[in-house]
Amino acid sequence: MKRATGRYYTGEIVGRRLALQVAEIFHRTNPSARSISVLDPFGGDGRLIEWLIEGWVSSAHPEVQWNIVIWDLDDIGFSDARRRLYRITSRYGIQPKCTFKRVDTFSEAMTKCARFDLVLTNPPWEILKPDRRELEALTSLQNEKYVSNMRAYDRWLGEHYPLSQPKRKFAGWGTNLSRVGFEASLTLVRQGGVVGAVLPASFLADDQSVNLRAHLLTKHSLDSVAYYPAEAKLYGSVDVASITVAVTVGGAPAPSLNVGTYNHATRSLEQATIKFDLETSGKVDFVIPVSFGAKALAIINRLANQFPTWLDLESSDTNSLWAGREIDETGVARWLQQRGGRAPLFIKGRMVGRYTTIEAPRLTIEKPNWSPPPSIKARRIAWRDVSRPSQKRRMIATLIEAGCVAGNSLGVAHFRDFAETPLLTLLGVMNSTCFEFQLRAHLATGHLSLSSLRKVAIPSLSQLRQEGALALLVGDAISSADSAAPMVDAYVAKNMYRLTEEEYQTILNCFAMTPSERQNYLKNYRELQDKNPA
Repeated sequence: MKRATGRYYTGEIVGRRLALQVAEIFHRTNPSARSISVLDPFGGDGRLIEWLIEGWVSSAHPEVQWNIVIWDLDDIGFSDARRRLYRITSRYGIQPKCTFKRVDTFSEAMTKCARFDLVLTNPPWEILKPDRRELEALTSLQNEKYVSNMRAYDRWLGEHYPLSQPKRKFAGWGTNLSRVGFEASLTLVRQGGVVGAVLPASFLADDQSVNLRAHLLTKHSLDSVAYYPAEAKLYGSVDVASITVAVTVGGAPAPSLNVGTYNHATRSLEQATIKFDLETSGKVDFVIPVSFGAKALAIINRLANQFPTWLDLESSDTNSLWAGREIDETGVARWLQQRGGRAPLFIKGRMVGRYTTIEAPRLTIEKPNWSPPPSIKARRIAWRDVSRPSQKRRMIATLIEAGCVAGNSLGVAHFRDFAETPLLTLLGVMNSTCFEFQLRAHLATGHLSLSSLRKVAIPSLSQLRQEGALALLVGDAISSADSAAPMVDAYVAKNMYRLTEEEYQTILNCFAMTPSERQNYLKNYRELQDKNPA
């Protein structure tokens, strides 16, 4: 339900489950507690604390003295919160001590560090930046003061909540208040206490939240995560994807993580437990792609623990992988010429298809004070930098020949010794559903950046060099303009990543395919000889 202030209350399915989970975790870790001080620093109408107490009582945990504190920037929900807590008193015969305070939570939290046993909250999700509608109602002088005050507040937040600051800001703005609210929540709870929070789904996967995510996973114990897709519409008519997290503050990093994914068709939470390795997670910026679902996430987790990453294949060794960009396309019209002389040919993203070149390069580069990069001496893989989530396949890669130069709408890679077999096998891996499935977990934008590729688990360098059979299949896919791709895909799944048929089917289900297309992939998988029998 939308409030007059433009904020949203927590959906009941989301909030009740989180509240019950927080109650269970706190009782398990604090079994002898006789009183509980609980705070909602962004309290709204008090529903989360009401559900917490209901969850505690319904689970038959021991009676405790409840000391309840609710903060909010305005008191619009306080009367509803009082009614809710009065109902709790009447229903269960408890006598909570309740405190309501109208306050700027971010400032107040600085003076209340480690004061509470529990924090249960849904912080504001806004990006701190001037509101165009408000600016239009102000005079020029008021406008200037409004923006100046907001910039000063943004600087203050950056100084006092540094972990929440984004890696990049656009036009000077970008502080996400949900991240700041979560960081504040972690500081408000004592060692061994519990934080339960509702957050935007992007928190566990975007590249802007790396520092706060690393702090969460290395300095605290993340007990569980649940993902609720936008299409479930659990916030009334609002389409918004969310997650809930339950955290033991100051606890040792957990060796495993309970992950739930809400299935809006069955209205149930599908759960799985995945192993969690800090070293492996750190290589991929502590991303946890919960939106993929529990089964798929378990596969990503296993591959990350079993295989090296793309980055591991890159080094200065003579047989290692090199990857990068070749020429900036800025002002391209000024330095492209009709083909002639010895100048290198220019190729850009739209010319590249999967296993094929859609358009042959015809223009040459005549750029002043520019020298061709050494990489153009190699036959190499090129992949399109730009993709859209709506595309059936987002990784589009092929081979380009030596002597041409790729614009920065393409990423390129080759082996330093110009070896052909690993080049072909790597191309097959990159165009596979297994590779793209992992890659999508690290994509925050429409760009298939090299930094995203570097996080993907990939067969080892020695394995890529030994796969002559796969190299032949990839050669068939190139000569047949992609029609042999399902066989390559099945081979990569079965013999490179060593997926079971059930795991492979889980991955295929993440892609837009007709039933007959999916069955063709599985048919190829079943007909392949298993090179890695148990």
